[in-house]
Amino acid sequence: MHWIFCFMFFFIVPILQYESNKFLFISQFRFNDLLIKTQLVITLWSITYAISYNFFTKYRDLQISVLSKKINVRKRLILYLALISPIIIGVVARYGIEPLLIRNSADEIFWELFSTKSIHLIVVRGLKPFTLLIFFVSYILYRYNYFQKTRWTKYVLLSMGLIGVLLNFPTGNSRFYALSVLFLFYLVFQYKPERTGYRLLPYFAIGLLTVFWLNQFREKNFDQVSLRTVQSEQIFSGNFDAFELMTIGVSYVEDNGTSMGKNILGAILFFVPRSVWPTKPIGTGAYLVQNYTRRKGLFIYNANLSFPLAGEFYFAFGNLGIILGSLFVGFYSSLFDKFFRLNFNNKSLEFNLLLLGFGGLFSISLFNYRGDLLSSFAYLCGFLFAYYFSMRFLGFKIKMKFIRLK
Repeated sequence: MHWIFCFMFFFIVPILQYESNKFLFISQFRFNDLLIKTQLVITLWSITYAISYNFFTKYRDLQISVLSKKINVRKRLILYLALISPIIIGVVARYGIEPLLIRNSADEIFWELFSTKSIHLIVVRGLKPFTLLIFFVSYILYRYNYFQKTRWTKYVLLSMGLIGVLLNFPTGNSRFYALSVLFLFYLVFQYKPERTGYRLLPYFAIGLLTVFWLNQFREKNFDQVSLRTVQSEQIFSGNFDAFELMTIGVSYVEDNGTSMGKNILGAILFFVPRSVWPTKPIGTGAYLVQNYTRRKGLFIYNANLSFPLAGEFYFAFGNLGIILGSLFVGFYSSLFDKFFRLNFNNKSLEFNLLLLGFGGLFSISLFNYRGDLLSSFAYLCGFLFAYYFSMRFLGFKIKMKFIRLK
C-alpha cells in the first residue's frame, strides 16, 4: 500500500499537474525550489522506508495465533440481535432507510442522535464497523461449521448482514471507509488463495480512481448523482491534493519551524474531549489553512483538508521526523506483510479470521497515508476496537509475539 500511494499521489499526479499547470493551491507559492525540496523530503521518506522494510523483513518475525474459548455462539448472536435490533428499528421507523444510505443525510442523523462529540465518535468510529465485523466473523464461523447450520442460523446471519450493510453502506460513509468495506466483502466472500497476491493490486488501484465518485453523496441524493464524474479531471481535484499539501507543509516548516510533535500527540489522544484539553491540536491540513496559507496570500476556503502521513512526521520533527516515521511504518508494514505473505495458502478458520483484520488494516492504511493523521488514526483505532470486540464477543482472542531472527 505504501508504494501504491507514493507512486500515484507523489509521482504520477504531481507530474500530470505540473505538465498541465493545473495545481489547486501552490501556484502562488515560491514554485520550483519548493517543489524540489518537497521531492527531496519524499525521497528521504521512501529510501528510509525501503531500508527499514527490508531490514525488519530479514531480521524480525511476527507470530500471530488465534485462541478460542468454547462458548454458546448461538446465545451470543441472540444477545447481539436483541440489543441492536430495537435501536435499528427505531432509527429506520423515524428516518427511513434511504437517508441512512446517503452520506450527507446519514451524518446528520447520527449527529442528531448523538450530539455529544465523544459519544458520536464512539458510535461512528466503533459501533458502525462492529455491526459489520461481527457479521463477517459469524459468517466465517458458519462457513467452517463452527456452529450448527440450521434455518434459524441462516435467518440470524441474514439479519446481521442487513444491519451491517445498512449502517456501513458505501454511499453512506466516507470514501476510504467505503473502499475498506468493499475490500472486506471481497476477502470474506471472494477470497481464494490461488487468485490473490499481486493480482489484487490492479483492482485496488482501479478502486482508488473510482472511489472518489462516492464523494457526490456528501451533498446529493441517489437521483442527483452522475455516473460520468469518474473522469481524468479527478486527478486535478482536491481528491489528489496530497503532494500540494505536503509542499505547503514543507514551506510552513521552513518559515516557522516544526510543531515538536504536537500534531502527532493530538492524533494519539484523539479521544480526549476539547472540554478537557482546550488547546488540543486540530487536523494539520485545517491548521495550515487557518494559520498559514492566508498569510501567504493563498486563500483556501475549505478547511476540511487532508495531510499525508509523511507530511505529518515532517511537520512534527522535520527531517528527523521523516526518518523516524518511515522507520516505524517500515517496521510494522514488513512484519504484517511477511506474516500474511507466508500464510496466503492457509485455509484454516484461524487464518481467515486474521485475514479479516489484516484486510481492514491494509485498506484503511490508504486513509492513514493520505491523512490527516487526526482523522485517519481515529478511524484505524475504531476498526481495531471493533475487530477486537467482535472476536472476543464470539470467544476468540488474538495473541501476537515479535521474534528476533538470528
